[in-house]
Amino acid sequence: MKNEAVHILSLLGAGTVLVSVKPTKKTIAAAVGITLHENILGLEKPSVGVIYVNEKFLNKNFTYSEIRFILAHECAHIFNNHVIASTLWNLIEQALKGDNNENYDVVELLKFLFIFTSKSKLPPNAETLRNQEYEADRVGADVTGDLFSAISALSKLAGNDMNAPSHSWELFGNVVPAMTMGERLATLQAGMEMA
Repeated sequence: MKNEAVHILSLLGAGTVLVSVKPTKKTIAAAVGITLHENILGLEKPSVGVIYVNEKFLNKNFTYSEIRFILAHECAHIFNNHVIASTLWNLIEQALKGDNNENYDVVELLKFLFIFTSKSKLPPNAETLRNQEYEADRVGADVTGDLFSAISALSKLAGNDMNAPSHSWELFGNVVPAMTMGERLATLQAGMEMA
C-alpha cells in the first residue's frame, strides 16, 4: 500500500514523498500529514505523513479499486493539508473552553448558535470537517479516474445506509453528524458531473 500511496501523492503533484502506511484496528483508514507546495531543504514539494489502514478489514470487504479510492482519499487529506485546519479548530475550541473547561457551556452555546446563523447549519469546525471530506472524496475519485469504485466504497463504508453519519462533532456532549453518507455521495456525484 505504501507504493500505491507514493504513486497517488506523486500524481497529485508531490515531489518528494515521505509517507508511511501503518496498520490500525481503531478505524478503517485515516491520515495525518502535510504537503509543502514549494521546495524546502533540498526536497521538492515534500509530502510527509502517515496513513493508517485496517488492511485486514479492507481486504476482506473491498475490491482493489475501492481500496485504491480509500487510499487516494487519505492521500488527498495529506496533499491538501487538512490536518492543519482541523488541528487549528481543535486548539481554538480547547483554548476558548479554558484549562479547566470553565467556559465549556459558553463555547457549546456559541456552536449551537452557529446552527441557526450559518448557511451550512454547522459550527466552523464541523463545516471545515465536512468540506475536507467532500474535497478528499472528489480528489480521490479524480486521481483514480474511477467514480464507480468511489461510490461503491463509500456505500460499503455506510453499510449501504445513506442516512448513516459520516464524521461527527459534539454539542453539549452529544455526537452530531457533520454529514450523512448520502450527502457525501450526492456531493461527489454532483462535483464529478460538473468537472
